[in-house]
Formats: sequence, structure tokens, C-alpha cells
Amino acid sequence: MSKMNEKGVSIIELLAAITISSMLLGLIGTLIYQSSESFNTITSRQAAQEKARYVSDHMINRIRSNALIIAQESPNSGVILSLTSGTETIRYRYVAASRQLQIESSAGGSPYIISNVTAASVNLGTERPVKSLTLQLRFELPRSQSLDYDTTIRVPTWLTP
Repeated sequence: MSKMNEKGVSIIELLAAITISSMLLGLIGTLIYQSSESFNTITSRQAAQEKARYVSDHMINRIRSNALIIAQESPNSGVILSLTSGTETIRYRYVAASRQLQIESSAGGSPYIISNVTAASVNLGTERPVKSLTLQLRFELPRSQSLDYDTTIRVPTWLTP
């Protein structure tokens, strides 16, 4: 019997190494893709929550800093809430066509625009004077997802007659 001196790699060993490497690369690629998608979703949610908090904080600060007349205008105007104090009126206007919530001041200046809002409403309840209002916002997120934001803002008793 002659003994052959085998040097190198057989075709079977090469195919096995390529198969295992391909599976590992596919797994790593899938993990990177899913991590990236999760990061984008979380970032979008966080940005929407910050926008919603900005709107509610703006309303709270305006309501608590002044004696206000709180009113809702005609639904056709797009104004979901008006806050009037002295000569200044702040209007929160929802523009469905452009999916924007605009905060406008009668004192002038450009409106503050919040984008990707697919629904916005304020419910003043039935009590007069208004003792609380409920703000509801819905934001569009990537991959056909949405974020709902609901909060109730109480009007301080020292502001109600």
C-alpha cells in the first residue's frame, strides 16, 4: 500500500466552509438590519413624544400664566383651541391636508409647525367655566405605525371665575 501525501483542502471541506460562512454572514446581516430598523422606530417614537409634550407644555404654560378665555372655533376653520389673554390670542390649528399642527399667535411671527400629525383634537368637556381639557394627538411613524398621545390639562381654580 502506498501512502499518499495529501496537502491542501478537498472540495467537500471547501464547500462546507463556504456554507458555514454564508450562514454566519446572513445571520449577522439580519441582526444588523433588525437593529437598524428598531433604532429608527424608537427614534421616531421619541421625536413624536417630544413634539406632543411640547404642545401640551405650551398649552399648560399659557393656561397657567394668564387669565384666559378658552374657546373652540368652528370645526371648518381647523382651529382646535383658542387661548385669549388681553390682546393676544394663541390658536392651535390642525391642517389635515399637510398633516401639521400649527401654533399661531396674534402678536405676529411665524407659526410653530409640528409635522406628521394625522389627527388632533381638544375636548373642553361640558362644564363652564372650563375646568379641564383633553388633548389628543396622533402621529404617523415609519412602517405604517402611529403613536397616540392623550393628556388632560387641568385649568387652575384661581383662573376660573
